[in-house]
Formats: sequence, C-alpha cells, structure tokens
Amino acid sequence: MLAIVLGKIRNNFKLALCLLIGNILLIAAVCSIPVYSEAITQRVFMKELENVQLTTGRYPGRLTLGLKSSQAKADGTFERIDGIVANELSGDFGAEVQSANRITSTLSYDFIGGEGLSKASRKRAGLRSETLFPAEIFEGSAPLRDIGADKVISAVVSEDTYISMNLALGDRFILKGFSDGYSIEITGVFRGAAGYNNVFVINDELMQSLFASEKNYRNVTNVEWVVNLDYYAFRIYNSDELLATLESYSKLADSKNYSFSARFAEVLTPFPEKARNLNLTLWILEAPLFILLIFFISMVARQILTLDRNEISVLKSRGATRPQIFQLYLLMNGTLALVSLIIGVPLGFLICSLLGASGGFLEFVNRSALGLRLQPFALGLACLTAFGSVLITVLPSIPFSKITIVAHKLGKAHRRSPLWQKLFLDVLLLAFSLYEWYSFSARLDALNGSLAVDPLLFVSSSLFMLGAGLLFVRLFGYVIRLVYAAVGPILPPSLYSAFMKVMRSSGDEQFIMLFLVLTLSTGIFNSSIARTVNLNNDNALRYSIGADTVVKEEWKINARHSVTAVNELGDLYYKEKVYYEPDFNRYSNAPDAEAATKVYRDTAAEVRYSTQVIKDTTVMGVISNEFGNVAWLRGGLLPQHFYNYLNILAENPEAVLISVNLAEDYGLKKGDRLQYTTNSKTYYGVVSGVVAYWPGFEPSYTQIDYDGVATVNHRSLIVSGLGYMQQMNGIQPYEVWIKTDGQSPKSLYAAAESGNVTYERFTDLNAELINSKNNPVFQGTNGVLTVSFLIVLVVCAAGFLIYWILSIRSRELQFGIFRAMGLTLKELISMLLCEQVLLSGTSIATGIAVGLITSKLFVPLIQVGYATGSPLPLVVASETNDGVRLLVITGAILLLCMAVLWRIVSTLKIAQALKLGED
Repeated sequence: MLAIVLGKIRNNFKLALCLLIGNILLIAAVCSIPVYSEAITQRVFMKELENVQLTTGRYPGRLTLGLKSSQAKADGTFERIDGIVANELSGDFGAEVQSANRITSTLSYDFIGGEGLSKASRKRAGLRSETLFPAEIFEGSAPLRDIGADKVISAVVSEDTYISMNLALGDRFILKGFSDGYSIEITGVFRGAAGYNNVFVINDELMQSLFASEKNYRNVTNVEWVVNLDYYAFRIYNSDELLATLESYSKLADSKNYSFSARFAEVLTPFPEKARNLNLTLWILEAPLFILLIFFISMVARQILTLDRNEISVLKSRGATRPQIFQLYLLMNGTLALVSLIIGVPLGFLICSLLGASGGFLEFVNRSALGLRLQPFALGLACLTAFGSVLITVLPSIPFSKITIVAHKLGKAHRRSPLWQKLFLDVLLLAFSLYEWYSFSARLDALNGSLAVDPLLFVSSSLFMLGAGLLFVRLFGYVIRLVYAAVGPILPPSLYSAFMKVMRSSGDEQFIMLFLVLTLSTGIFNSSIARTVNLNNDNALRYSIGADTVVKEEWKINARHSVTAVNELGDLYYKEKVYYEPDFNRYSNAPDAEAATKVYRDTAAEVRYSTQVIKDTTVMGVISNEFGNVAWLRGGLLPQHFYNYLNILAENPEAVLISVNLAEDYGLKKGDRLQYTTNSKTYYGVVSGVVAYWPGFEPSYTQIDYDGVATVNHRSLIVSGLGYMQQMNGIQPYEVWIKTDGQSPKSLYAAAESGNVTYERFTDLNAELINSKNNPVFQGTNGVLTVSFLIVLVVCAAGFLIYWILSIRSRELQFGIFRAMGLTLKELISMLLCEQVLLSGTSIATGIAVGLITSKLFVPLIQVGYATGSPLPLVVASETNDGVRLLVITGAILLLCMAVLWRIVSTLKIAQALKLGED
C-alpha cells in the first residue's frame, strides 16, 4: 500500500507539492499565533519592568515582607517567614534570589552620655540591624559582631544623623531602660541610604540575640525581609501562577500586623488580560488567511481527485472496495500532513521572527530576537490543524470512491449544479455578513463610537469576500453568454472556440476563479487594514502633539516680590509673578529646526459669556503666520484650510476662534463677545470663527477619581492671538512648537542631557511614533497582516500557475486536433489568451473590486478597536504600491502561464497528439 501511495504522490507530484505547501503554510500560521503572542507579551513585560527601574531608580524585582507584631517571636511567625525567605521563596516565584536582607528595628531608647564626654548628654534613637548593610561606610568602621568589654555594642549612624545629633566617633551612650546594662559606641558613619534618621545601626546577630530574643521581643517594632529577585526570570506564561503566589504571600500571616508588597505586581497584574486580548486580535486578524488556505487545500485536493477519476473507476471495476480507496487517499494525505507538520512548526517560528521584526506593514526593522518557546498548546494546535487538513482532503474522496467506469462516462455527459448553488450559499453568506455589518454600525452610532470591536466582524468580512466570490462565479456564465450573444456572429474561429470552451466548461474553472477572487480581495483587505490602522494612529499622534516637537522650559520667577502665603507642601504664593523668558533663539536657530513658534496653552481656563461660566476650557495663544508654518492638521477636517482661520486672527487682535462644542452647548455665534481668564489674567474676545478641530486640541479627557472610577470629561477651546495676550497682561510661560526636518531634534536632546536646560514638557513626535509601533497590539497587527499578505502572494502564485499548467497539459489532444484542422500557432495562442482574459482577467478585476468594497465597508468598523480615544474621524487608507505589488505578481504569473502555454503548443507534434487520442 505504501508503494502505491508513493507512486500516486509521484504521479501527481505538482499538485501534491501544492497541497504540501498549503498544509505547511496553514500549520505554520496557526502555530505562530500563540508562540508570537507569548513572546511579544514577554518582551513588553520586560520592557515595562526595565522602565520602572529607569524612571524611578527602584529595582522592580523587589519583594518586602514585614512584621509589626510584638507577638511574632512568640507565635513562630518570625521563624516561619525567615525559613520561607531562605528556602522557599526562589522556588515559589521561579526566580533566583539575588539578595535577601532582614532589617530589624526597635523602639526608640533613651541614651545617656557616659564617661569620656565633656558633659552628660541625652539622645533618643532607635536600633536597627540588617543582614546586608546597603550603605558605604566612609568614616570609621562597620558595626562589630562581638560585644566589647563592659558590654559595649558598636554602632554606625547615617551622615545626617551624625550631624543632626552632634555626634563624634567614639561617643559612648548608656542604653537606658535595658536591664542588662549594655552601652552603645559610635564607631562609623555611612552615606548613600535614606530613612536612617535618628537610628543606631548594630550587627544583626547581636540584634537577634539581645534585642530580638523572645524575652525582649516586645521592644521590636518592625522586621522587614527585603528580597531582590532576578525579574528577568519571570515568564508571562506563568503569570497566573505568579499572581496566585503573590496572593498567597499576601495572606501568609493571618494578621493585620503582617505586610507584603512586590514592586512588579502592579506591572504584572494587567498582563494576563493584555495577553488574552492580543491573542484574540491575532486570531481574528488571521481569519481571512485561514479561510483562504483551507479553500486552497480543498481546491487542490479536489483537483487531484478529479484527475484520478479514471484511475478510481478502473480500481472499482477490478474489485477495489470503497474503504480501500478511502484508505489509499487517507495514507497519501496523512503522509503529506505529517511532512507538513515537521516543516510547518519550524516555519511558524520563522514567521514569529518576521512578526517581531515588523515595524509597519511590509516594513522590517532590526530588533532584538524574540524569546520563542515551543509551548505544548502551540504544538497541540499544529497537530490539530494537520488532522483537520487530512479531513478536508480525505472526505471528498468518499463520493469519488463510488465512481465506476459507467458512472464516470455518464458524468461527463451530464453536468450538475454544485451543492452551494442549490443551497444559495453565496446569498446566505452575503446576507449574514451585511447583517453583521449593519448591526455593528447601528450599535456604534448609538454609542457614539465607544463600542469595542467585535471579533465576529473579522469573520464577517471574510464571509463577505467568499460570498461575493461565489456570487461572481454564479453570474459569470450568464454574463459570458450575454457577451457572446452580442459579439458571437463576428468572432473569428479561435475566439469562437475560446467562448465555447468557457461556456461549456465542466465547472472545474470555478475553483481557480473563486481562488483568484479570494486571494486578491484578501490581499487588498489586509493591506487596507494595516495602512488604515497605522495612518490613523500616526494622525492621532500628530494631531494631539500638534507639531514635530513641543517643548516647554521651566521659567524662573522673580522671587523678590512679597510672598502672601506658604502651604503645607512648601509652595509659595506671590502677590504678582514676574517671569524670566528663556532664550527663544536657541529653538528658532537650532540646526535641526526648520521653523519654530511660541504657543501659549492653558487647559484649565475659564470662560464667561453672559451669565454663564464655562470651566475646563483650553486657551491657546498663537502667532498666526508662524503657527501655520509649524503646526500640523490633516486636510479635510475643516470647511476651509486652517490658514484662513489664522488670517482671521491676524486681521483683528481681539478675534478668537471657538470650538464647535462651545458654540453649540452655550449658544455662541460669530460676533458675540466673551471673557476668558487664564493664569489669573483676564482677556476679552470677539467670536470670529468656529472650528471642530485644531492642532493639539483634544475635546475630551479621562479623569480617574480616588475610587478608581474613570469619567470622560469634555473640554472646549478658544484660540487667540498671542500678541494681543502679551500686550494685555505681559509675557506668560509658553510652549515652543518646532518643525524639524523629519528627524528627532538632536540639539534639544543634547541640551537636556547636558543639564543646561530643564524642561517641564518635552514631546518628540518621532519618539512617540516609535513607541506606538512597539505597542504589542500594533506590532502584532502589522506583523500578522504583513505575513498574511506575503502568504497570499505565495499561495496565489503556486495555485494559479500549477492549476493552469495542468489544465493546459490535459488539453494536448484538443490542441493537436485544432492544429490538424488548420488552426495556426498564432490563432491557437490568441484562443488561449482569450480564455485567460475571460477567466483570469475577470476574476482579477472582480477580486480587486471585492477587496475595495470590503475595505470600504468593514475597515472603518475594525479600526474602531485601534482608535480608542482618537479625536479625529477615521479614514480608510490604501497604499497604491500594495495594489501594484499584487498586480505585478499576478501579471507575472499570467505572463509565465502564457510562456508555458506557448512552449507546450509550439512544441506539440500533431501526429503524437492524434496518436494519444487513439490510445
């Protein structure tokens, strides 16, 4: 049986190779999703932990366990926690303990100055000990382990304590209230550690034996175990176990006097949900590709069975049973699936590497390699996919196994409509997908764009493309007949034969036509999603920032004016603030700045109109001509170019522009006068224009209260002339908006690093764009759609080329007869070219149209899931180069097919073709 299977694979080598390619790509795509999702989430998790260390200076892998109970020594909690930290903690968290420090603190004691001092003194300080002393002893020596003569205990103090308590090395104090008559001697001073005010630090062993013993434990106020774990060992796939371990450590001691904290907990807690959302996003993004690959596999499997009908009928006539024929194809497809599994899993890892290197759609950057792991779930999915592929390819052999020689010959004479046409599957798919589109659109409008994207929407888009392709196949025959009815009488013999071949087709061409429609529409749809997501994300960032770079220096205040009050935090309140304006020339003359302008902005201004008071208003003061050269605003957002609005401000000093929500909510219109107050300064303006959008203006913001409840608040806008504002109330701290040459402003970064300039705000558009592309959802979206696009090209090329080559080779007899009847080579080629135009050309055109329609309908709804909080209306984007790539690949395949056809026909020998017919 194995020899028969290998012989069948050899006889159908080209189709078997196509089937193998389809299986490999399907298994690799399925396997790559969980592997990539875990790897990219792990990378982001590590980066967030590293950012904690960079921004706060605190080690993110730190755990702190604390005891405050004076009974802890008596009830064994101290020994229990001490043992857990020493022996169990590393295994529980799956990370090596880099350092573990036990810190014991006591009550404050009275220390009385002893002999050797010029006069008696009284000090009050607590005692503390640590197993790992973290500070640098810069004077004297570390606390000694042994007790000196006369029960003297050596201690060290911080530099601040040393100065504030007026201590000197060698000072000795009697420990008042401690019955054993011990004294403390200052032997060293340390620096580099905070939180040691009024504390004498002694050796830990002495602390445990003397002050933390069961007899004296009531004097211990707190014991802390500070543990630094190697956080690089944390794995996000163990996040649930890590969170469960954190929960168990929080409940380690059932007492209000026990405390536990982990610095990485805040970063870790949301990541399981992030991983699930990313996983879901990747699955639904891949849905169109899965449908395409499944269709490709089934198409190739059906083509193999179609070519084997003669062989199956012969086997049936010679006594082969249906189970034996089924077993034959089961072994063949099972062998191909096994080979696909062996190759597909490593290919899935290669796909993950491509996903990790994706910086945008069809863009790759040099990133560090992802930490990929072959997880059991991914391997199980790959095996399940291989099994499903076997079912897809083997089940159609059941009806074919019934074919006898008589049935095969009768089947050639009678053409039956396929089952999907009888069931009107195309109409049902279109109806379902359009209903889902309508339903989601209605819900989206009702909730004003705040609806999360529905995963079913991605599936619906794929079903829409499949339904449209099936509808095209259904109507194709009728359209060709109409065209033939119009031009048939005037057609030359070669073109007449081409029309007859297409109209009398047995239906096998329907698969390649549908396949072309699906590949092209899927490619266009995927590229449109990626381009739309990226463009709208970039536009939202550009709009919210307003310019290439926005900076605001810390302005110095003339402190000679009298102070009216000082609050508890030490903030000073002046009768009048006078600001020193920084040097603006450092920005306008910067080597990497094309233009710069001053922009005053206050997001907490107040507006008065009639008797109404409007708070939370953004006031922007701009210099019209400079602002127009620097600021960015997407075209088409305003009724006219925003330069025209800037001209209005330039014509009238008191002219102001207001936002649409301010005009609609409070009944403001052009010509109305209003008063606005910002930074305790009052201005007056005349409404001269109403705008819905303005660079840097975000009409809503989210505020989180103490209970963690998020509230969306709306903000209105007033744009005024900066010259008028400065003329009325002097210069106020402003921002500097800079237009660069497309690169990050290196000169500003250098000034900030040198410490010459201190910025309250520094926003670099290029840096923000890079950060957004490192977001796992955007990175995964671009990577998945890029790989899907490339796979579509490969599948389209392989399927189309091999199908047509085999189809043409099966018609060698017909070509020989045509040549024998007097048809020239040129006429034969024109006939084949006409067939290609009728079948492939219309399919390509339909695929492009279906892709564009699907993008127009579904991409705006899908984009909602990526544009949460974006103030700009969505636009469906497309890149001409993406369509050109598809057309170039498809055109190259068509040319290659025609070259192969020309080769076959030109080398065809009429006598051999006719002899083939006699055989």
